[in-house]
Amino acid sequence: MSRNHPQSTWIFKENLYPWLKYVALCCGYDFDDGDRAAFEHGIRSTDVESNCWFDYSFPGHETCQIYLALDPGSSVVFVGGEFPDSLQQQVDVLTDIAQLYWLQRMRP
Repeated sequence: MSRNHPQSTWIFKENLYPWLKYVALCCGYDFDDGDRAAFEHGIRSTDVESNCWFDYSFPGHETCQIYLALDPGSSVVFVGGEFPDSLQQQVDVLTDIAQLYWLQRMRP
């Protein structure tokens, strides 16, 4: 847990795992079930209003530091991170999409 992440924005909770998976892909990190379990556990005690965040690193070919906090009583989660300049635009576009739409995995 950490505090003080002023450079964050919100996305719909339903979009958290697609957002994380794509950010990991951009960083060259293989997001798997273990990472998902870590996020599910780590985010439980977060609270954006109390400035209590969960931090996680994607150490791929580009290291990305992710931070998250729940917004109690709402349908959003606050997300942010430290991204290399080469990835920032991709993350920004994904974040915009995750604010406007519900992302779903296509069934085979």
